[in-house]
Amino acid sequence: MLEKIGPVSNPLTIIAIFAGIAEVSGTLILPFISVSSQETYIWFLMFFPTLLLICFFFVLYTKHVVYYAPSDFRDDEAFEKLAKDLKEVDEHVKKLDEQIKSDLEAITLVKRILYQLPEDRPINQTEIDKKICKASEEARAQIYFEAADIRFQNWRNYKPVMERTIPIFRALIASDTENKNHRNHGNLGFALKDESF
Repeated sequence: MLEKIGPVSNPLTIIAIFAGIAEVSGTLILPFISVSSQETYIWFLMFFPTLLLICFFFVLYTKHVVYYAPSDFRDDEAFEKLAKDLKEVDEHVKKLDEQIKSDLEAITLVKRILYQLPEDRPINQTEIDKKICKASEEARAQIYFEAADIRFQNWRNYKPVMERTIPIFRALIASDTENKNHRNHGNLGFALKDESF
């Protein structure tokens, strides 16, 4: 029977063997310990497996990859593929984080332009173009709808507020390299037509 066991390489098996040996040996040693120490030892035997289990699940939750050994897979290629896939996921998450940061910067800048106070410094068109060009398509759509709404709500009575949308539409046009969104051109045209001179 022992010939069938083979080498133990799985971390779960090692943990189970360790806990089993600790519990069995603890039970066997108990009669040989002085009566005054037995109570402390019994508490240890009860709480040690609990502590071990809590630590196991904590590691399993935070870094589950450590419980896989290359021998858990049929061949080494599967393990290498898993490691490669994890690396690709990490790279993808980093790219998403960068894109979210760019989107947030662009949307924040647009909000500053649209809702600026008279004493705020004007923002350079090049800076606006750069931030909006880095934004994702979804963020640019959100920027467009907000600017179009501000233009539509204010073109008759609050022309200075409406004029704040002009640099935003220019930046949206500059970011549209494929020239797909003609609505940017239309709204810029309306804003320029309604501009106060």
